[in-house]
Amino acid sequence: MNRQTITNLNFILILLFVTLGSCSKKQNIAHQLKGSWNVDEYELEEYVDGELKNNEVRYNEGTLTFSEDGTGTSSGFNFVSGQTSFTWSNTSATLTITAGGSTIEYDIIENSNTSFIFRLTTIVNTNEKDIETWTLSPN
Repeated sequence: MNRQTITNLNFILILLFVTLGSCSKKQNIAHQLKGSWNVDEYELEEYVDGELKNNEVRYNEGTLTFSEDGTGTSSGFNFVSGQTSFTWSNTSATLTITAGGSTIEYDIIENSNTSFIFRLTTIVNTNEKDIETWTLSPN
């Protein structure tokens, strides 16, 4: 084999491993997420001109249940648009929730069998943003 062929094969192998690794992580997150989770902590940070103006932390806010069929329920708090049922999906980096005609994509910060943390950053206007962080543990 010539040098160009070996380089091309190496590129294909690397691409294959990256693709398979991403699918595996996505499936792993979905598997870990299925079931009932306590909302241990909800934090809302409000920034104006890059400075933290308000920080609200609430504990034991209720439960979220993620079913294998991509549906879910919430109880004990207002999760998405005041709805108690939702649909969900994920990638290796995001959790997408749809409820009441709204779809929200959260960034996955941490996921394991004992903890799941996801975050939403909302740009309110040119100088304001809100960051919501949800910390869950298995029920």
